[in-house]
Amino acid sequence: MSKSVDTDLPVLQSIKDRWSPRAFDPKPIPEVELEAMLEALRWSSSCFNEQPWQLLITHRGDARHQVLLDCVSEGNRSWAQQAPVLMLAVARLLFTHNGKVNRHAGYDLGQAIAQLGIQATSRQIYLHQMGGFSIEAAKEAFGLNQNQEPHSVIAVGYLGDPDTLTETQREKELGARLRRPLDEMLL
Repeated sequence: MSKSVDTDLPVLQSIKDRWSPRAFDPKPIPEVELEAMLEALRWSSSCFNEQPWQLLITHRGDARHQVLLDCVSEGNRSWAQQAPVLMLAVARLLFTHNGKVNRHAGYDLGQAIAQLGIQATSRQIYLHQMGGFSIEAAKEAFGLNQNQEPHSVIAVGYLGDPDTLTETQREKELGARLRRPLDEMLL
């Protein structure tokens, strides 16, 4: 299933093709593909070149995968459980060079995940980032410290069958991708 969009101006094909599915095929992602996605993340820009991102990567069937899935809200868990990979995206809140608060950590994490997502999409691998998870449960489950702030849980995988979803989820899955006009985003 393709949900590629026609953009007003030319952009990279992997940007046109990027979307957040809920139906995932449980088929494993080859390690070489995951490594390429992580390499794209690694080369993202960041304030002071801090690279304040950390990822916890779990694979379906592993004990940590279930632990992370248990941190996800029930509504997301119903479809995310099929994804072959779940990631916990974490920002380190303090600069390593001086121990001061890095107010750009979340921003830098977001753009690193965006690069990971563009690389993934170029290989027909998709992400669905979720804010619907318990930050406290994730911190406790994975022993994160006060300097580590979880921002999202990310389901990663190949597209699956929308018929495996609930009716409401399927409607979202098959619905049109919409964006506000650009002029509404400019100040």
